[in-house]
Amino acid sequence: MNRCGADTVVFKVGELPPPKFTLPADTILCDRTIWEPDASQPQPRSTYQWNDGSTQPKNRVEQEGTYTVTITNPCGTSSGSINVAYLNTPKASTTINLKGKYCPGTALTLSGNSINENDKYVWSTLAIAVKVSR
Repeated sequence: MNRCGADTVVFKVGELPPPKFTLPADTILCDRTIWEPDASQPQPRSTYQWNDGSTQPKNRVEQEGTYTVTITNPCGTSSGSINVAYLNTPKASTTINLKGKYCPGTALTLSGNSINENDKYVWSTLAIAVKVSR
């Protein structure tokens, strides 16, 4: 306040907690899976540093290894790491072999094969439309 007038400023003071963060347990991914761990759980005024040099809250994981992130704000630091491994199992791929006559109303036998030893099969009993070229 002075002889020319008055001014008022209203502001709110809040506590800034130190960052709190945990990565999930060590992870196994299937081949060619891309995973993006996200360290941005509400972390106000925080900076991020991943061991690969990235400074974004999310990181892109495309290969095996240990991934570490450190989150820092004016009140503290939190860090975590995760080991990522990839399975070398190809994605399930099946082929169908038709056996029998291809006439309407005639039973048709289907058999499936996969390139992976331990794949499981689930057959649907829904109506199937099959187009046969001769």
